Amino acid sequence: MNLFSTKGRLRRSHYLLCWVLTYICYQIGNYILDFFITDFVGLFSQGIWTTGAVFVFLQGIWSAAVFIFFMIQSVRRAHDIGITGWVTIIPIFNPFILTLIDGTKGDNKYGKDPKSRANLFETFNTTIEATTIETTPDETTTEKTTKSTNYTTNPEQQSEYVKDEDAPPAATTTTAKAIPANYYILSSDGKTLMKWFDNQSKMIKMNNDPVLKSVTTIGKDVFYDCDNIVQITLPEGLTTIQKYAFDGCSSLQTIFFPSKVAFVGENLFGQDCPATLTFEGSVPPVLEGDFAYNEQAHQAIYVPSGAANTYRQQWPKYAKLII
Repeated sequence: MNLFSTKGRLRRSHYLLCWVLTYICYQIGNYILDFFITDFVGLFSQGIWTTGAVFVFLQGIWSAAVFIFFMIQSVRRAHDIGITGWVTIIPIFNPFILTLIDGTKGDNKYGKDPKSRANLFETFNTTIEATTIETTPDETTTEKTTKSTNYTTNPEQQSEYVKDEDAPPAATTTTAKAIPANYYILSSDGKTLMKWFDNQSKMIKMNNDPVLKSVTTIGKDVFYDCDNIVQITLPEGLTTIQKYAFDGCSSLQTIFFPSKVAFVGENLFGQDCPATLTFEGSVPPVLEGDFAYNEQAHQAIYVPSGAANTYRQQWPKYAKLII
C-alpha cells in the first residue's frame, strides 16, 4: 500500500485511524517546532527572521504537508465508495460523510475491495474454475457423477436445503435440491469456506451436505450481505470462524456453534447481532473482539450446563448474558 498515492481504495476503519493519527502527528510536530525554534533558532534570529516568523514559516510547511497527506487518504476513501476524489474538497462531506458510507462491495473501477469481499457476478467464473482446478477431464466427470448419485439416492439430504424460487439453478442436471457447488468457493483442500454466493437462501444446513460437512474454517466476509438467511447449521468439525463472516445477515436471529469451535473473529455479525447465541463446547472459544458493532438486540448466550462460570470468566463483557 502506497500511502502517498491517490490510486486504490481505503476502507472506512483505516480512514478513521488515519484521521486520528494525522491529528496526533500534527500536534506533535507543532510541539517539536515550538521547542526547537524557541530554544535554538531564537538565539540566532535577527532582522525579519524573528523567532515568531521562523515558527510561522515552518509551521506553514508542516501544516501543508499534513493536509496534503490527509487529502490523499480522503481521495482513496472516496474511491472505496465508488465516486471521484474531487468530492473531498466539499466541507462536511470530507471527512464526516466519508466515515459513514460503507465501501462498494467487490472490485470497482478504482481498484480491488480492501475488505476482499467477493461480488457474485464478478466472481461467478472463479467459482467454476475453483471446482475444476487441478483435475483431469475424466476426474471432473467422475466427481460430478458421484455427487449427482449421492444427492439422488439420499432424499433426506435433498430436503435439508431450503431456497427461494428465485435462487440460481443448480449446476448439476439432476432435480435434487442439494447445495450446488457453484453457490460457494472452497479452498483447494476443501477445509476452508472462502465465499458464499447465494443470498436468496433462508436455511443452510452445512453439516448435512457431503462436501460442506468437512469444512473446518469459515473465512472472512463469507456470508456478507446474505440478509435472507434465517437459520444456518454449521459443520460439527468447525474450529475457526474469521471476522465479519456473517456481516449483513440481518435476518439471522439465532445460531449454534459446534463444540469444536476454538476461535471466533471480531465483529462476526457486523452491525446485526442475533438475539441468541448457543455454544455447545465446554471450553469457551477465543474471542478476537466483540460479536458485532451493534449488540442491542443481543439477549442471551447459552452454554453447556456447568460451563457458565468458565464462560463468564473468559468473556467478562458478556457475563450477564451467559446462561
